[in-house]
Amino acid sequence: MLRLEKVPRASFFEGWTRGFFLGLLAYVATVLTAYFIGTHTNLDMTLCAVNRFLGIPCPLCGGTAASLSLASGRLSDAFFSNPLVSLALPVAGLWILTWVCLGYRAAISIPKPILLPLGLLLIVANWAYVISTHQ
Repeated sequence: MLRLEKVPRASFFEGWTRGFFLGLLAYVATVLTAYFIGTHTNLDMTLCAVNRFLGIPCPLCGGTAASLSLASGRLSDAFFSNPLVSLALPVAGLWILTWVCLGYRAAISIPKPILLPLGLLLIVANWAYVISTHQ
């Protein structure tokens, strides 16, 4: 089901451009700035368009708080903020480090007809949790 393939470490960055890295850096800086301004002032810095305009949290609401909680080592706070983000970030980080540092790419051999419904089920279950706890 899970296998490691030996690949060139530099292959992780193939196809990435300077614009991608600058865009990613700008996005992260914007999110962190809005988060810290929102938590240290009375300004409403809600970044989520779904939450702002429809009044319901999206499946990723609480993801910024979960990310910052993970970064500061508060695992339970991260999980309660958004379970999907709290599980996905460490898995993605481990996958990237394994590829870039060790030269192994993790590959999952789950058939695509099963993978899509499984992913959607995880997102819907996470969304139900987020709606029930963030309102």
